[in-house]
Amino acid sequence: MWRGLGPWLACLPVLGAACDGGPAPRTEAVLVADMAAWAPVGVDDAGPFTDVTTTTCTGAGARYEDPVFEVNTDACDGGTFAQPMPHALYDDEYIHFVLWHQQLLAETAAEAYVGIAVGDDIIWEVTVPIPATEQVYKPYVPVGRFVPPGARVSVHVHNHGENSYKFLDFTAGPAAVFPNFEEGR
Repeated sequence: MWRGLGPWLACLPVLGAACDGGPAPRTEAVLVADMAAWAPVGVDDAGPFTDVTTTTCTGAGARYEDPVFEVNTDACDGGTFAQPMPHALYDDEYIHFVLWHQQLLAETAAEAYVGIAVGDDIIWEVTVPIPATEQVYKPYVPVGRFVPPGARVSVHVHNHGENSYKFLDFTAGPAAVFPNFEEGR
């Protein structure tokens, strides 16, 4: 009675496979980066941020304060921080993170830059003129390709002045797992 049903049963999403042979769509977001695991990288190892990384920021300049990773530019002008991703990402998924900064100040007009990279590809970046008011960013960035587990995810921050940037909630999944998903946001 069950003979010949094997290929059909293998396509059931509840069994963990999609009918095209790929993984079943995720039903919840997965971790892209652990806020406690960001590590500073040197100028020569900054990947796509090599041209803008001028210093390695450690100690009071970059720290984990549960539940956020914070870069304080009063202790250093910024830097690049990286870690391996614990999960694979798929082309139909989105990376979601929260970044915020308080009011940005400097003695003279300047610019702040924040970038996010997966492997050697910068997937999101923003340049903010200083001075600036407090801002929260909550983008959903399309992955657009397969990314294997262990690939490097990097954040880069630099600016002039004594400012603070906080990162939270680096996750990924299809749009359906994000209750507040907004395309292009």
